[in-house]
Amino acid sequence: MLTSPRTQFFSYFYLFGIFLLAISLPWSNFLMSNAQIILLLAWLLGGDLSGKIKQFSNNKTAIVISSVFILHVIGLAYTSDLNYGLEDVKKKIPLMLLPLIFSTSPPLSKKLFKRVVSVFVVSVITATLVCFYILLGYTDKQILQPQQASVFISHIRFGLLISMSVFILGYFFITKKSVLHKVFIPILIIWLVMFLIMMESATGLICTIVVAVLLLFGFILKTKNVILKFSLMMLFFLGCFFTVKVFSFIIDKLNNVTAIDKEQLPLLTKNGNPYTHDTISQDIENGNYVWLFVCEKELAEEWNKKSPMHYYGKDLSGNEIKYTLIRFLSSK
Repeated sequence: MLTSPRTQFFSYFYLFGIFLLAISLPWSNFLMSNAQIILLLAWLLGGDLSGKIKQFSNNKTAIVISSVFILHVIGLAYTSDLNYGLEDVKKKIPLMLLPLIFSTSPPLSKKLFKRVVSVFVVSVITATLVCFYILLGYTDKQILQPQQASVFISHIRFGLLISMSVFILGYFFITKKSVLHKVFIPILIIWLVMFLIMMESATGLICTIVVAVLLLFGFILKTKNVILKFSLMMLFFLGCFFTVKVFSFIIDKLNNVTAIDKEQLPLLTKNGNPYTHDTISQDIENGNYVWLFVCEKELAEEWNKKSPMHYYGKDLSGNEIKYTLIRFLSSK
């Protein structure tokens, strides 16, 4: 690479955009957009655009990634909601922009790449700590569902970033030799996995589990010691077997309906008020039919004694309270 002042300036400008992008990913769509603009400017002002386009056209991986954006653009011809389609295409611009820039820019050195990745992981961990603080209720932000603790970006994307950070930390744990890294990194990994559980991030947890299983399986296949390979393979399949059995037990328990003789259902409550029994509905909560043993007169009276939110009103999410209450009591 040339060392002229102009080249150095655009190199630093490009690096600034990369670090800003790494930092902003778990925090701000606005900063992330600005980082992409900086990267694009550095790419454009760096010159040799025709050479870069030719280099991009020879990079199959970059073309495949960018083709996802092109498919969305083509899809505009078939959309029934053009405004939504244009907004969706605008969100997908990074799928075209980033492969183009990164595949035609000088590659980062291994040392510099590790610094960028480290900055990204630190940023994600810091974001989880802030979101945990919000989740605990120490701010004025009302959290109705654990996923809403992700106040900066979509909880789905945040979960994926956390999952990615887990495996980056795992790589650092393997490659770093210092005792501090060997002690501190597992703590960070445990924290990130716990936060995924607390945030109830199904996407993040599923991705983490699937990738971990695939990596473990790959490690087993690469092990040259036959006895160790056989032992690990047995443990792997036993672990998969017991995991499937546990999930099957949980699912069966949730779907196993308590036997009810519909002909012997009581007509009145202990207070003499009539029950409503919907014997046609198959809605189930925790193995119990939802719409049996319903007496809204008593439910409304007792609920309104306990809560300032009226029984026939709606909660902060816009859901009717009475239906949530009936399902909750059925689950018990």
